[in-house]
Amino acid sequence: METNSSTKIYLQFISYFVVFSLFIAALSSLTNYSFEKERQQQEILNIANQTASIKRIELKRSLHSVEQHLAALTSNPIFKTYIKNPNQQNLQAARNLFLSSAVANINYFQVRYINVDGMEEIRVEKPRNAKQPLLVTQAKLQDKSERYYFQEAKLLDINEYWYSRLDLNIEHGDVEWPLRPTIRVATPTFSEEKFAGIVIINAEISQLMSVLQNSPNFDVYIIDDEGYFLSHPNELYNWGRYLEATEGFEDLFPEISDKILSPHEISDGEWFSFNLTSNLDGIEELKLVFHASEKFVGDLAKKNYEMALYVGLLVLLISIPMGVLIGFAPARLQASLKKANEQNLNSLQVIDQYVVTSRTNTEGIITDVSSAFCVLSGYSREELIGEDHSILKSGSMPSELYENLWNTISKGKIWHGEIKNRTKYGESFWLDITILPEYQHQTLIGYKAVSHDITDKKIFESASEHDPLTGLYNRQKIDLVLEQEAIRVNRYQDDFSVILLDIDFFKIVNDKYDHPVGDLILCEIATILEIRTRTVDVVGRWGGEEFMILCLETPLQGAIDLSEKIRSVIEEHSFSTVGSITASFGVAQFKVNDKVSHFIKRVDDALYEAKQQGRNRVFADIDNKPSREPKG
Repeated sequence: METNSSTKIYLQFISYFVVFSLFIAALSSLTNYSFEKERQQQEILNIANQTASIKRIELKRSLHSVEQHLAALTSNPIFKTYIKNPNQQNLQAARNLFLSSAVANINYFQVRYINVDGMEEIRVEKPRNAKQPLLVTQAKLQDKSERYYFQEAKLLDINEYWYSRLDLNIEHGDVEWPLRPTIRVATPTFSEEKFAGIVIINAEISQLMSVLQNSPNFDVYIIDDEGYFLSHPNELYNWGRYLEATEGFEDLFPEISDKILSPHEISDGEWFSFNLTSNLDGIEELKLVFHASEKFVGDLAKKNYEMALYVGLLVLLISIPMGVLIGFAPARLQASLKKANEQNLNSLQVIDQYVVTSRTNTEGIITDVSSAFCVLSGYSREELIGEDHSILKSGSMPSELYENLWNTISKGKIWHGEIKNRTKYGESFWLDITILPEYQHQTLIGYKAVSHDITDKKIFESASEHDPLTGLYNRQKIDLVLEQEAIRVNRYQDDFSVILLDIDFFKIVNDKYDHPVGDLILCEIATILEIRTRTVDVVGRWGGEEFMILCLETPLQGAIDLSEKIRSVIEEHSFSTVGSITASFGVAQFKVNDKVSHFIKRVDDALYEAKQQGRNRVFADIDNKPSREPKG
């Protein structure tokens, strides 16, 4: 009887515990559901803020790129020479410069110079579907003196920029079809501190609008200050102001329009608005409006519901066996529940889609990428997965870097470095990358790369390393590479040679034709050197009219041969204004344990011997003694 009583009491206790467990399970589910509901709203807000920030950065970066092109045109010695001396020869050089600028950027379909009187003097156009831009003949150049962009841009100071609205291109008074979203950016140009006209670029912004519009989580609207749509998920409402659409944001969304169209940024349930252009002077006031998509909200709500149900079942399944074994370590229940809750909360954490990450297998084939990676590279996830990671190579990074990278990670070690990549649209971007090996059952199955965008940093570094006139590396950069190569040669006994060249009688050219012509010659010499040297060679302006070429992994004879080729090209080249020019060359090979200062003196001595022996020739330092090499 005692046993039956004990069993009854025990069963009764267990039944009470089961009821209590059901209550706890239900309470846990409701509590978790309420918590997750609040977290869900905060997560939507955070993702909206992050998405808006990325789109603002992309807009600012795109406009800054146009400003940089305008600054490069107006400060270019060729263009400045033409403004100062507008003869036919200088005009042709300036036209070629503008043509090159349009070729360099596929989104520029019109680049113009309008003189101080409002007359077009140079106009480069790229017709729709044309592969190459064209120079407009002088007979077709027009008077733009009364156009609003000329009247407004000419009032700006140097290094100031005028922007048009983001609108549609107009051809012959009508909107161009298919639609060509366009922005016009202009800046004034000056000669001897006097206004000399404006340079203006018409840039197609279809890709930019696509980036601004695209979001996997939100319906995205871009509206102007009157509530007209520039961009709408339904293309019928796009560019309402310009296509005379009758329905704007207020007509389609009257219940939220007052808040959205107010000057302030708002967050109201599933609606969010952000001022897109408030920090960009001269741009019309545009608003970026997000509405959380049904799928996005539904997916979060489904996860919330599943999590609440899962927690309730987990509590119930754990509580009942623990009731049966009530005497065994009740503390384990608390520990198990805590661990289970932590695991489930972690399982709900979505990888932040704004961190640049990618995964590859051991062969370098992409298996996954983050949304931020897609935005930065211009490729969709579908276009990247299954492709070799080399699809992003810029072609300008040394092969040794990739060899070192693969040697490191294939051994299961972590690699960290900076790599220059290229987007789907041909634009360069830099990443600071950390690559970590991934294992499964102690077997290496692939790699994960975590990166951040350092493009702006690299642009600044590049500007500090390059000569502002020729675009070649400056003396500071050359000195740095010399020191690095000296260390490498001393360690590995590789070949390394240097060429130092000096333009013959350059002072006479400057005295006779003035410095702008001399600057133009320096630029033409720089172009010849860039064309005639290898990708691995380091070319820089050493000072004044002297240039230096660092020939990596090259013995003395190879550098002599290269010098002779360049000498011959310069001799046969017809330079602007002055015609024929020659140059003298000094060549030397770095010796193991040599000091950089001693090595450069040997190169300089060889150049001096070339000058002393009549110029327009190549002399090489052999066994520390300059020796003449025949001119070929």
